[in-house]
Amino acid sequence: MEEEDQEMEEENVSQRGQRRGRQPADGSWRLTEGVPGGPSDPSLLPSFGGHVAYAIWRGQERAVLECHSRADRLRSWQIEDDRVMELITGSQLSHLSMSMHQHINMPLISAFVERWQPETNSFHMSFGEMTITLHDVWYILRIPVSGRAITSDTEPDTIKIQMSLLLSVPPEQIEEEWKSGCVKFNTVRNRLSVRGVPSERLARGYLLWMLGATLFVDKTQNRLHGHFLPFLDDLWSVDEYAWGAGALAYLYRTLGTASRAYTAQISGCMTLLQAWIFEYFPEFRPSGMTGWTDDMPHACRWQTSSTPRTSTQALSAYRRRLDQMDGVAVHWTPFGRSPHLHVPITLFTGIIHCRHITEPYMSDRVLRQFGLVQIIPFEPFIPKIVYRGHNLMKYKCVHDQMMRLWSSPEDHLIRPSDKGLWTASFGNEVSPDYRQWYEPRTHLRVSPHAVQGEDAGPRPLPSDARLQYVANRLYPVHPQNRSHYDEATWWQCINEVTVHLEDLMAPRDEAGRASTSRDPSDVGVRTWRGDPTRRPRRG
Repeated sequence: MEEEDQEMEEENVSQRGQRRGRQPADGSWRLTEGVPGGPSDPSLLPSFGGHVAYAIWRGQERAVLECHSRADRLRSWQIEDDRVMELITGSQLSHLSMSMHQHINMPLISAFVERWQPETNSFHMSFGEMTITLHDVWYILRIPVSGRAITSDTEPDTIKIQMSLLLSVPPEQIEEEWKSGCVKFNTVRNRLSVRGVPSERLARGYLLWMLGATLFVDKTQNRLHGHFLPFLDDLWSVDEYAWGAGALAYLYRTLGTASRAYTAQISGCMTLLQAWIFEYFPEFRPSGMTGWTDDMPHACRWQTSSTPRTSTQALSAYRRRLDQMDGVAVHWTPFGRSPHLHVPITLFTGIIHCRHITEPYMSDRVLRQFGLVQIIPFEPFIPKIVYRGHNLMKYKCVHDQMMRLWSSPEDHLIRPSDKGLWTASFGNEVSPDYRQWYEPRTHLRVSPHAVQGEDAGPRPLPSDARLQYVANRLYPVHPQNRSHYDEATWWQCINEVTVHLEDLMAPRDEAGRASTSRDPSDVGVRTWRGDPTRRPRRG
């Protein structure tokens, strides 16, 4: 099917963006050589010429993104019939209505979007790549991430007929408000909330309505797509679909379009994106929810009580903090040191689907999130058709759906036992040649002011982030693991733990900085070969 609804989603071409200035020539988004503030080697990120980070570096600021969320709608339709609830619960999606964040930190989301690169489907941080993985989706939302792909060739006219049957109205009545495969949200709820509606039809309509308000939020404000109806036809097989992988493919695509310089909005599951940030970056977390337990969706752990301010000053502050951040500030394995043991599909490398959307999923680029040492990754998948320029109505990226088939994911998993993959002795561990490869191919900072000396110096890490790092770093020191590591690695761990504990216990100045002689950010980045002068004494 043509990407007709990519849509309203991919941007209504942002009139706000057009008002900010004249758009560059259409071909200028493709890099053929290095650019200031960007990669000196453009081979990895050829579309950086159209990226918001490049525009910011050239002095073209972008306002805070409008982050679309429909969490407020979820309270307007409550199902009380036990039979209907049984059908909905069987889908393994029923809890989504209670897991969405009511408040979205738009400046924080905007700052992370400035670091998203669609070629690699990852956030390019100064210390390497990070992304939202399939195990992240599982733990944060607790929905199926393996199973049948969310892909369909159902014709629009067929979907229109299915919508007519669902709402029990003649096709000509549907035609009156049918627009780009949508009907109004209120129409679905109002038509199915009356007495006498069969249980299966009510359950099917509610699931469609809930999916449009949680996993697949678009920019149409008050309209609901019918294109997920084919997946709800058999209510007893809804749980067989990889809804989490579909939601991730959809979010990857919306992050890609939002990374373009003239975008003003972003859609998709904002709860998934925001909760992911809170899990991996402790210093941005709100207070946790009282009563949360580990068997609940982690999205429920971070319910915020109010909407943060949406000023450009807040965006600039987050941007500067990300520019200054090092890998020590990241909690690399928030769901356990080996998440792939519980969610094996997360090590898949190939194409994930959401209807017509095809997006590459490349777990080899973020090995630290699996508790492994990050090595130089493979080349990213090359799309058959691609346009990532300034005209957002033309944004397109089509991959070969047969590439590394999702139908046989077990054949396309990265194996931690493969040659060249090692269990990390600490969360931020990379191979000696990784940074030399990474830095010329990316943009380390977004704001040019960070390079010019403004706001110099790292912000002190909160105590919980420091303690998480220390706990991870102590892993090789444990007597049960001592024999698995060489002496240089063992002493490196001891050294770094000592430095960070000194920082935790040291007196603080008025700015909150520890008055220690050593900088904790100097350790934990590159492999240390063992320097006796830095070793603490035994006993």
